[in-house]
Amino acid sequence: MPAHRSPDATAAVFYPDDKFTIKTVADLEKAVVKLPGSLMTQNSSGIWVWDLGGGILDGTNQSGDEGQSETQEQIARIKMPLIIRNGFIRHNKNALQFYAVDSGVEKITWLTVGEDAVATHDGAERFSVVDCEFLNNRDGDKSIQLNEAKDAIIRNNLIYSGITCIRVGDDHTTEISDNVEITHNRFVGCDTDVNASKITVLMRDNTLEGVRKERIISNGAIYR
Repeated sequence: MPAHRSPDATAAVFYPDDKFTIKTVADLEKAVVKLPGSLMTQNSSGIWVWDLGGGILDGTNQSGDEGQSETQEQIARIKMPLIIRNGFIRHNKNALQFYAVDSGVEKITWLTVGEDAVATHDGAERFSVVDCEFLNNRDGDKSIQLNEAKDAIIRNNLIYSGITCIRVGDDHTTEISDNVEITHNRFVGCDTDVNASKITVLMRDNTLEGVRKERIISNGAIYR
């Protein structure tokens, strides 16, 4: 396994229950209280940021077995514009799921991936995945699953193992004219680096180590 970030032995831990959802600022305030040392701020664009402060979101108490069933419980449903940064996720049964525009993850390390690690749904345009690490396993599914990938940025991430490192676009969500940027990422030991559907993928300066298949296309996707 490649070198990666690890939590401090004294890192705070928050164990979300099933259906954990952040939809309002009040929900975010409650989440901050449950993870001591974390804090909420707004960036220069007015988007709320949840800085985990090196803490851990742990899905141990949620439904599922960290396998590949689509019925696995999501670690969280994020239904407001929100950036989550600077921390760790482990024992997630399914993805950190985003539904709102201008959201993202920054400097998050997934110590386990579960069914997926991070995912977007219709409406979550301009999503960003930056400086993250995904520690999947040989039988794991997707680390990054952006069904809504219009104007998304996936940059400077480490993605280790799994069946598909990145899946972008969807026949019902994106158009060929939509763009997603995938740049400066390191793909290690996964079966496929990127699987794209009905979208244009701008690929630049990525490195591949032990990747079996490159750049899968479906529904007219384009790589540039």
